Amino acid sequence: MAELRVELLHPSPQSAVLVLSGHADARNYPPMMAKINAISASRPQRVVVDMSGLEFLSSLPLGELVAMSRAVKLHGGRVVIAGARPAVREMLSHVRIDQIMPCFDGVDAALSAP
Repeated sequence: MAELRVELLHPSPQSAVLVLSGHADARNYPPMMAKINAISASRPQRVVVDMSGLEFLSSLPLGELVAMSRAVKLHGGRVVIAGARPAVREMLSHVRIDQIMPCFDGVDAALSAP
């Protein structure tokens, strides 16, 4: 099974990009939590979760992304998803996460969306 790789790009009050790749599950999501905590502390207006390299996303890491979305929203910000592969995007749609965190084809589109 592939590991989860997590990277935080451009953390600032304006925006942050959380890059997830590999498999996100209950066993390996703690590194993701450290980045989510860093994002929440910086209170950005826009957080883009880049899922273009993500092959699998289980419910526990997904729940943490929803919690981050709520925390960012409390400060007037917004969390959006970019580049989710078809299987991941279908799952996000099935559980209606795409109604909380809109999905975009890529990071540039997600950063420039209103």
